[in-house]
Amino acid sequence: GFARAVVNKYSGNVRVRSKGEKKWHPVNLKESLGAGDEIETGPDGKIKIVLESGRVVNLKPNSHLLIRKLSLDLKKDKREDLLESLRGQIRARIEKSRKESKLEIQTPVAVAAVRGTTLYFYISPDGSSSFFEGGTGSLTSLISKAMAMVNAGQNASVDSQGNLTGPFDTTDEQSEDLDQGWDPDGDYGYSEPEGG
Repeated sequence: GFARAVVNKYSGNVRVRSKGEKKWHPVNLKESLGAGDEIETGPDGKIKIVLESGRVVNLKPNSHLLIRKLSLDLKKDKREDLLESLRGQIRARIEKSRKESKLEIQTPVAVAAVRGTTLYFYISPDGSSSFFEGGTGSLTSLISKAMAMVNAGQNASVDSQGNLTGPFDTTDEQSEDLDQGWDPDGDYGYSEPEGG
């Protein structure tokens, strides 16, 4: 069945364009999002959304996200979340799952597939860079169709021409940088117990 996502927390300037609408509106806490909805964060905007499948997606400032498809079949334990981004910085965390579950994020030049891990995805005019922690995933160039399997602690990139590089081992320094500054500032949101 079709699934939803919920705005769990945000700070700064974040706007949403609902499916079929021309106009954007300021995001609301606990707003329900679905396929066809778009999110943009401003220069100071951050947002955390929780997908019905249990996945958690964060956006940093100056980021864009379009929800292509959210699908959940509890009987078969099948989850399929397809997202798209034109620019920005995205973190997607998903639990280790069975083969039937997939989370994909597409950019103008690449698509990253996540299999029970944390993906950090950086999308700019120069290309798309994916860093995987805690599990494996893949990055595919939409232009050359080349694909790299990326293990935990590795990264791969596709440049604006569609050239795929990697996987490379992520350095400790890169790892530390990856984790900084994701959570929305301030108290616009309900807190969850720490842990995990």
